[in-house]
Amino acid sequence: MPNLHLTKDQVQALTTFLMGSQESSLPASYQYRPLDYRRDIQEGWWIVKKYNCMSCHEFMPGQPTSPFRP
Repeated sequence: MPNLHLTKDQVQALTTFLMGSQESSLPASYQYRPLDYRRDIQEGWWIVKKYNCMSCHEFMPGQPTSPFRP
């Protein structure tokens, strides 16, 4: 394994990131799965994260969702 000359804080941050990227092994009963409008919000944020929309666009809590704002 190569020596990347990382500090202890960098190693810890990288380890935390990699461990947090793993799929959760929680039972389905522990997962939050809303059946109303909150499901639409949850799925919308999944798309925002998947396509990294926030790298170019800024989202503010409570902003209108219509693209036809004046």
